[in-house]
Amino acid sequence: MISDLHGVTGRDIMDHLIASERSPRALAQLARARARRKIPQLEQALEGAEFFTPELAALLQAMLERIDSINAEIGKLSLVIERLLAPHEFSSSKWSRCPAGAGAPPRTPSRRPAPT
Repeated sequence: MISDLHGVTGRDIMDHLIASERSPRALAQLARARARRKIPQLEQALEGAEFFTPELAALLQAMLERIDSINAEIGKLSLVIERLLAPHEFSSSKWSRCPAGAGAPPRTPSRRPAPT
């Protein structure tokens, strides 16, 4: 049906369910991009939406708010991690100059004495 329940189409349908939309046809018309080719299947899948109670809408809203909160936290932590790792990353120019070629870090000299 739709490949990502939390993608644009899935989220839009859930938001409209929370806002009391119950028509399978109206909900299916919210499909975007590739999901538009599946409108008849979406309508069929959304049959019974009239039984989506206000209590279920409140539960769904609370769950989506929690998901949004966690995603925001992940975004903030990702930025912190990127800042912490930045000083330890090799620049692409250093990698391309290394004798082993691009894709490998520069080699450190061997600690063994030269043969005599």
